[in-house]
Amino acid sequence: MSDGLKSFGYGDANVGGIDHLITYWLNDTLEISALEKIEFLSKLALELLPQSETTCAAARDIVMSDTRANWTKRSKTGWR
Repeated sequence: MSDGLKSFGYGDANVGGIDHLITYWLNDTLEISALEKIEFLSKLALELLPQSETTCAAARDIVMSDTRANWTKRSKTGWR
């Protein structure tokens, strides 16, 4: 998990120990600043992450929260 997060440049890529593998994004284990999030989401939008086009398209679809005739809003949930 940590290697994958590092390849994305996502925060400090700290997933903690084995006990945190399913909760690292919910507690204080993984840390990312607002600017790092913006940089990550920009790379996602521009398809600059080390993932296939299919994976990038799926991620864009997942974060689509609203759409109209001439615009699409993409967002993520969470407050940490």
